[in-house]
Amino acid sequence: MRLGRHKNRGKRREFSPLIPEKKALLGSFFTNLRKRKIFETLAAFIGSGWLTYEVVHWVLVEHYHFPEFLLDITILIFFIALVCTVTWLWIRGGKREEAEVNQDQQKEEPKAEKSIAVLYLENMSPDKESDYFCAGITEDIITDLSKIKELKVVSRADVHPFRNKEVNTRQVGEVLGVNFILEGSVRKAGNKIRITGQLIDVRTGFHVWAERFDRLLEDIFDLQNEVSRKIAEALRVSLTESEKEWLAQKPTEDLQAYDLYLRGRELLYRRGKKNNELAIKMFENALQIDPNFASAYAALAEAASYMYAWYDGDPKWLGKIIELNQKALSLEPGSAEALFGIGMVYFYQKRYGEAKRTLEKVIQLKPDSYDAYRWLGFIADIRGEFQEALGFYDECAKIKPYSEEPWIHFYQTHARMGNEAMAEQARNKLLELGERKLALNPDDAITLSRMAAAFAHRGEKEKAYAAIDKVLQIDPTDGLSRYNCACTYAVLGEREKALACLRKALESGYKNIREWVKSDLDLVSLHEDPDFKALLAEFG
Repeated sequence: MRLGRHKNRGKRREFSPLIPEKKALLGSFFTNLRKRKIFETLAAFIGSGWLTYEVVHWVLVEHYHFPEFLLDITILIFFIALVCTVTWLWIRGGKREEAEVNQDQQKEEPKAEKSIAVLYLENMSPDKESDYFCAGITEDIITDLSKIKELKVVSRADVHPFRNKEVNTRQVGEVLGVNFILEGSVRKAGNKIRITGQLIDVRTGFHVWAERFDRLLEDIFDLQNEVSRKIAEALRVSLTESEKEWLAQKPTEDLQAYDLYLRGRELLYRRGKKNNELAIKMFENALQIDPNFASAYAALAEAASYMYAWYDGDPKWLGKIIELNQKALSLEPGSAEALFGIGMVYFYQKRYGEAKRTLEKVIQLKPDSYDAYRWLGFIADIRGEFQEALGFYDECAKIKPYSEEPWIHFYQTHARMGNEAMAEQARNKLLELGERKLALNPDDAITLSRMAAAFAHRGEKEKAYAAIDKVLQIDPTDGLSRYNCACTYAVLGEREKALACLRKALESGYKNIREWVKSDLDLVSLHEDPDFKALLAEFG
């Protein structure tokens, strides 16, 4: 008879009394027994139990002739008491250790407790056309809070995609990487205004502060000041004297000028050349009423910048931008926004050295200026200083860890350096962050358009085409989205569609980005195309 060969034949089986994992578990078990004073309790019960048993035996049973089953009852009572006591000590010790761990975690994360996103206040007024007013108050509160150094505040641009949408505040907080969310509403009727606010702890979902404010419309600036102070108090932030002075400042003494300013800001966010031209008129009318309205000068300079960069490219706007921002700086010397506007003029004029020095001054005034770091990265990329560019984009990612935008620049710069592995990692990170944002707001056309090119690079053509189709359904007129779709088509090898999308981006006002278009690696397949070169000349 042939015997089957055993598969373990020839191998020596080694036995050990305890494998390392079991040793570790037993060690941890005995450590917990000591920490929770189980051994001391057992010793105490054994000693007292023996003494009690002897007393019952010799005194009650032997001397007074009680029944002998009394000894069994004594042993049973002591055993039950011992089990209950040991169980109680074990459970109580576990809860105490858990509480100590939670306290240690809270001590290790003090900064995270002071991060906040302010969602756009809901318009509860009978007049639904006053949405611009609610948006303006929201943005002013964001601006006020961002001046408090101890607070990390998400920018208005990053909460704007959630405006007028039903969202889960806890999920928004997790996506934006903050621990607190402020939500609320505004009701305006005649000369009266009511603001409600609720501060929500993202980690627990509970309200940590809620209040209602009823005021006259003429007290709107004092009301905004009070709301910002209450939020700071709820977050246990101590305001410096300079911060208190800043919050107490009124942007203007004239409510009509302020109303025109808010209407102008709303028009800027709607985009389009006509809206931009109307916004300019609003700001100019506000300044006719109050010539010392610094925020209106800065907003007018911003609108002029859009006219140059997006709509007509007329160099006359550059001089106007400088003049308006200088006026804003004379009224408000610490205005990082006005200084940034001047830096952008230098960039448009290709005076990159002056642009860099100006943007560095912006960072001195506002160390968390995302836009200043981003444009410093552009300048470094244009100059071929790729390692320096990566440093600037790294700062951008720290300021906005929830945004996919910095990772576009990471993958482009790494690709320019020939480091495709790092470029691929950056694209993967872009997609990861983009997916999180789309889970909350599937109609975020900008984010989706940025993801489309990353899908194309990964060879996921179906996802890339589906992303483009949805972007063009959501907002076919947005210049930036169109430009990103052009990049995706170019990566996919769709020459005609890429050129058509670039043309649409140009017509939508996406102008004066010639240096970026020239160096954009997603468009490398078109760089030698005569039609692309002709189109490039139209980008300013």
